[in-house]
Amino acid sequence: MMRRLLAVVAAALVSASSVAAQDAADHLARARGLHDEGRYAEAEAAFTRALEAAEEVVAAARARHGRGLARLRRAGPEGGRDLVEAAAVDLSAAAAALPPADAEPVLRLLVTAQRRLGDPSGAAAALARLAEVRATRLERLREPLAEARRLRDRQEFSAAIQAFDRVLELDPTWGEAFYDRGTCHLKLGRFIAGILDFSRAVELDPRISELTYQKLAQISHVVDLSKVLAELDRIVAGHPGVAHVLFLRGMFRLCRCELPGFDADDVALGLADMDGCLELNPEHVTALLYRGNLRLRAASLLDPTDVAGREAGHAAALSDFLLALEKDPESSLSHYLQGLCWAMRAGDAPDEAARSDRAARALEALRAARQAGFQAGDRLRLEPGFAALRQDPGFVELLRGR
Repeated sequence: MMRRLLAVVAAALVSASSVAAQDAADHLARARGLHDEGRYAEAEAAFTRALEAAEEVVAAARARHGRGLARLRRAGPEGGRDLVEAAAVDLSAAAAALPPADAEPVLRLLVTAQRRLGDPSGAAAALARLAEVRATRLERLREPLAEARRLRDRQEFSAAIQAFDRVLELDPTWGEAFYDRGTCHLKLGRFIAGILDFSRAVELDPRISELTYQKLAQISHVVDLSKVLAELDRIVAGHPGVAHVLFLRGMFRLCRCELPGFDADDVALGLADMDGCLELNPEHVTALLYRGNLRLRAASLLDPTDVAGREAGHAAALSDFLLALEKDPESSLSHYLQGLCWAMRAGDAPDEAARSDRAARALEALRAARQAGFQAGDRLRLEPGFAALRQDPGFVELLRGR
């Protein structure tokens, strides 16, 4: 009799635990849906309910991560100190409880929150923790990754691809392995396989974005872009709902918009791809940066008298760049594009005071980009958007590399 009673009690406890776990999961799913819709106050409340219902440490950490992100969104780019402080508490607790691969995006947000609170030591600590987490992930990949790269360097590209496959079996989120495998595919003439690997690499690791874009920009000068885009149309149609496939087509459309003779239709198609990519993956940092860049291109095509239209386009672009920096506080490309945006806004300034303020903001962002490791190359010299800064002594110093 006693055994039967204990069995009944145990079954009831298991059932109750399952119900609680499902309840927490339901609250978390609803909270994420509200967040994706931009209903941040409601999302914050739903994440709180998910946290209250969570019985497992990891489930609670995911709820804290979501609530911290919702609070940052509610605060906006520059305000809401109380919300930012509360977000930092949530993010710190979440990062401590999550496994390394899941902790990385949380730590990036924590860096942003600490910087906005004027706490450089807190931001530095979060960055150090981010480096530790990444090193932990890398440790188990070190030997297979080194072997794959040795094969690549010996130009044994087929064997190298198989070796990179093994690396990605161990950690399918390691962006560098996708990038390295993509270079091997290109060496073997597998163009589409190579650029798809590049696109997946950028989705996983924004650090690779500028290197990848430079490579694709070089490709765009020697291939028929119309044929490439036609092939990508076919691939997108065959891979519905895959963010990095849609992003790749958008990236080539951005390449077209940086060549002479682009028009509003080219920009609109690129924007549609980046919008679609971000609907599928709202955390795609580089898609945010490239969408903002395309918005700058769209503004540059407006009639010279349409100052209000350009201001609206520049404001939307700047919003994308700031959101990307929030998601990836190490992004040198975000700083560069913010500098470009402020330089373009300086050209439309209503008076000298406004022009001077916007030029100062542009130079501050460009210096931050350089400090973060951005290699401008000929961009500063050739980019038409910097026309309003050409005679500024601070810009001249940047051109000289100082």
